[in-house]
Amino acid sequence: MKILTTGGSGFAGRYLLRALVKQSYEVINLVNKNFSGIEGVKEIRIKSFDPEYLKNFLDGIDIIVHLAAALGSTKANYDYFYKVNSLFPENLIKAAIEKGVEKFIYISSAGVYGKGSKRIIDENFPPSPVDEYEKTKFSGEENVLKFKNHINVIIVRPGWIYGPGDKRTLKLYRAINSGKFFIAGKGDGFQTPLFVEDFVKAIVLIIENNLSSGEIFNIAGKEPLRTEDMVRVIATQLKKRILPFKIPILPLKLIAKILDLLSSITGINFPLTSSSLAFFERSKPLSIEKAKNVLNFTPETDFGEGIRLTINWYKKEGLL
Repeated sequence: MKILTTGGSGFAGRYLLRALVKQSYEVINLVNKNFSGIEGVKEIRIKSFDPEYLKNFLDGIDIIVHLAAALGSTKANYDYFYKVNSLFPENLIKAAIEKGVEKFIYISSAGVYGKGSKRIIDENFPPSPVDEYEKTKFSGEENVLKFKNHINVIIVRPGWIYGPGDKRTLKLYRAINSGKFFIAGKGDGFQTPLFVEDFVKAIVLIIENNLSSGEIFNIAGKEPLRTEDMVRVIATQLKKRILPFKIPILPLKLIAKILDLLSSITGINFPLTSSSLAFFERSKPLSIEKAKNVLNFTPETDFGEGIRLTINWYKKEGLL
């Protein structure tokens, strides 16, 4: 089987490429900026998102796994987010249909649930995206689902993916490691962290299973965790203490907006951002019952063990 990926140079993408090669799939990774360098993967740098141009790379492709995205921490305007997160997958699926590709797996985000809920969120929960990243990831879903009668389309909404190699959330670990970290808000929101190897396991199951076109799957860890509890697990692994007070979200949001503006002007990365506050503010206790029942997906890594492995990698790389 021949699989084409996008976003394979990213944190989760590199894990996926290694897993696919290990299982003897023929893998092609389309690259916009950096090559992954994964042995056994053919990598091609692309210069356009035009569907006619993209058709050049789809000969003999059976399945596409589209991970490429402009992330929420990206400093860019809405047009850039839309081009990468919405237009690119739409043009790629158009090209895929013309070339006879069988399955298109779009890696979306639990971010499409917006501010979320403290109640369990399943795939029927109404999306309510808030920022440019969330809005364009959801419009990317809508853009590819338009073609579900022409190609097998599967949407994946992963929780907070973490693990060794993840530099995107390194700021959180460093802030906790400073010994000056405090809980934003009440700390009673939920996240459903997903160890990167469990994420890859789910994608392989989707590749290997015959699924109805248009299916949407939440993919997450074993259970939702309170954000305060997550922070305390990380602090325990780092042997650090959390400051014994909490600061209300509202004033922090105002400060974060000012710092976001200053960051866009000066290029300085501040530890407090609107994106980092979303971790505490937007509660996403994801249900994975559908993935368990349909895919036979069972996450294996406990949060504490996953954090231990992640911190050990940071220390080995001299990042903490």
